[in-house]
Amino acid sequence: MRKLAVILVVAGLLGLAQAGQAGTINAGSYVNIGLVALWGTDQAGTHGVDWNFAGGLGTYGPFVVTQPDPLWPQRTISVPSTVPGVLSGTGVDLYGQPEALITFPVTRLDVGYETDYVATQMILQLHVRHNDGTDELLWTQSRSGYRSGLSNILWPGQTILPTDAIYFRVAAVPEPSACLALLLPTVGLLWMRRRTAR
Repeated sequence: MRKLAVILVVAGLLGLAQAGQAGTINAGSYVNIGLVALWGTDQAGTHGVDWNFAGGLGTYGPFVVTQPDPLWPQRTISVPSTVPGVLSGTGVDLYGQPEALITFPVTRLDVGYETDYVATQMILQLHVRHNDGTDELLWTQSRSGYRSGLSNILWPGQTILPTDAIYFRVAAVPEPSACLALLLPTVGLLWMRRRTAR
């Protein structure tokens, strides 16, 4: 039992080390976010309101945020050169607001996106910040390579209240350490072996 406790402690420490691990993000990786629309229904009918980015242009660690078309508030988040040693969680949050006041619960959230990155290096996420100050992760684009689409992010029955706010996050995600990837299955096997030996 003592051996298992030591192994679990070591695995936990390696997991904590993973959270602070640094990784490399390749040059040419990017995220484009275009159309964002909020849909919902109330007594007056079905409504759709566009959501536009506000501010957020500039350089944030390895990420450069631009607005390619001054007449359309989309955002491009790019990595112009390969950057080694980027800490996990380094990123940029992109905020905005609906074009008009929303008075209805949002039951459909369309997001137009284009990404080209390695998902173990960086990732695109959509969060909602609730009125009580808590954050909820709604969606992650976790596939590597070139991807594009227009997706409804909300599940059936899921809603966003008019008092909630959405924001996008692009963040660094270092590759899992080889030691941690090897240790976790080993702990599982040792645990199973210990149970069968009893």
